[in-house]
Amino acid sequence: MEDMNYSATQIAYDGIRRMIFVTHELRPGQKLVESTIAQKLSISRTPVREAIHRLQQDGLIERIQNRGSFVCIPKKEDIIHSYEIITALYAMVCYTLAERKQNGEDMSEMLCRLHDAMDAMEAAANEGNQELWLMLDRDFHFYLAFCSDNERLCRIYRHSHEMVFHDTWQIPSEVFNGKVSCAEHRMIVEAIESGNPGLAQQHAFNHMLRSRRRIQTADVFTRV
Repeated sequence: MEDMNYSATQIAYDGIRRMIFVTHELRPGQKLVESTIAQKLSISRTPVREAIHRLQQDGLIERIQNRGSFVCIPKKEDIIHSYEIITALYAMVCYTLAERKQNGEDMSEMLCRLHDAMDAMEAAANEGNQELWLMLDRDFHFYLAFCSDNERLCRIYRHSHEMVFHDTWQIPSEVFNGKVSCAEHRMIVEAIESGNPGLAQQHAFNHMLRSRRRIQTADVFTRV
């Protein structure tokens, strides 16, 4: 019985996170309705309530007395702090990938997929489709982490980057320049492709650092 309850709670936890990070059915500032979520996930309200409590501890959900639970609207400093967490992780991911290429590993399939992903991101940026670009950008970074073959690093990075992805939905298009980011992605992948770990690490670190600085200097950052 205890295992079944845990499983249902995990289903609710994963389901709500998916609604926040993947499908965006739950947007920042939106109220969570337990009965609606339970019905959508085909479970009872108890595991949904337990999952919401876990998500409060994760910093994704805010409980307001007498009003209910809401998806958090991150503050500017929250976004900056999220970038500070993933910068070192991302740099290490890119370093290890370039190191493996330097050691003679065949990474042609991975590099082909990365080039296709970058082409798709550039097309979205040129069209001015920020929502699509953000999703492609998230997938691009997740794929790099997955290819690191470091399960622990991948897990920590993915969790941390999900927080960044959640936060960046608050940032207007004038702060994030998709075309500039695409050019930075090209530099990172070229360094990996050439088997230059130090350069890949440097480009990756600078890429995240520049994003952090753009947020720091932005006058507005709450997405309308």
